[in-house]
Amino acid sequence: MAHWGNPWLYRTTRKSNAAVRLICFPYAGGSPSLYRSWSDAFDAQVEVVSVHLPGRGARLMEPPITQIDILVKCIAQGMLRVISEMPFAFFGHSMGALIAYELTRHLQEQYGLRPEHLFVSARSSPHTPRREQTERHKLCDQQLKETIKNWNGTPEWVLHNEELMNIALPIIRADLELCETYRYTDKGRLNVPITAFAGTNDPLVSVEEIGQWREVTDSQFDLNLMEGEHFYIHHSMNRLTSFIQQQLQPSYMNEQVVKL
Repeated sequence: MAHWGNPWLYRTTRKSNAAVRLICFPYAGGSPSLYRSWSDAFDAQVEVVSVHLPGRGARLMEPPITQIDILVKCIAQGMLRVISEMPFAFFGHSMGALIAYELTRHLQEQYGLRPEHLFVSARSSPHTPRREQTERHKLCDQQLKETIKNWNGTPEWVLHNEELMNIALPIIRADLELCETYRYTDKGRLNVPITAFAGTNDPLVSVEEIGQWREVTDSQFDLNLMEGEHFYIHHSMNRLTSFIQQQLQPSYMNEQVVKL
């Protein structure tokens, strides 16, 4: 993966004619490899960039960040130069949607920057109360492993690989702590278009909860239903990226941007 000399952002494919960057945020326990195949799903004007969080992949030896306000500030500092070069948009799945939202607020408040579009997936609106109060990040390893299994997002061979799970569990636990200790603060609505995606059979978050994202923006809001459960993202990439491409296209039509 190529990068810009900092550990936070990676792109699998450089697109010399890119007019907008789609910056993608992972779900709990996820790494940049989640979006490795997305680049080819978009046209030559959309460059896909992945956010690489501490504690995984090449950053495995770095401690994960479990407080979202600290994480957002670090990501913002790491991506400022990159997002100043051309229009950008955010996509986040599950935990990634929450991080993308808080980063959007931070960039708007502190730097006067904002994405062309915010795409959120499989995550209830930030102001929606948590459905369950279980603190999953405090579960023992076996209980946490059973929880992960019930999410149907991790292959069986990974769940039964003790070495891999010993690496994955601390990362997932830290990410769950970030999500479960999050407290929404009302600082006004965004002025950014939001498109939300909901799995029709998602046991973790309902279509209605995802639909409440319309309440956090004064701009356009769209809700799209995706067939599948919480991790529909693994088998519906083409349909999902097609929706995103359609929404992004107006943002770069007839635009003159800096090329790298």
